Amino acid sequence: MRIAVILGLLVACTDPVDVAQPVDECEMPGTSWCVAVGSSCSAASTPFCDHGSAWCSDGICRDFCSAVDWPRCPAGELVHDVTYSDGSGVCVCVPTP
Repeated sequence: MRIAVILGLLVACTDPVDVAQPVDECEMPGTSWCVAVGSSCSAASTPFCDHGSAWCSDGICRDFCSAVDWPRCPAGELVHDVTYSDGSGVCVCVPTP
């Protein structure tokens, strides 16, 4: 009986199974998840861009402000606080005009 169970498990574990492949976020239409900093983006599907390390602000993928370094943005960029109607917000770096 043990041999039958072991053989059954062995067959069950070795049979190929049709498993749906994960969707590549970069290939989904309307996503900005993979857009690089400085590139055009759309916050329609998610406000994050550059694989989650940046924020889509005013149609451009922007770096977040630093929470630990001073100045909070690299040379040549300014701090820009984006505030939403619900009171939440995010700090991004924008080029100096």
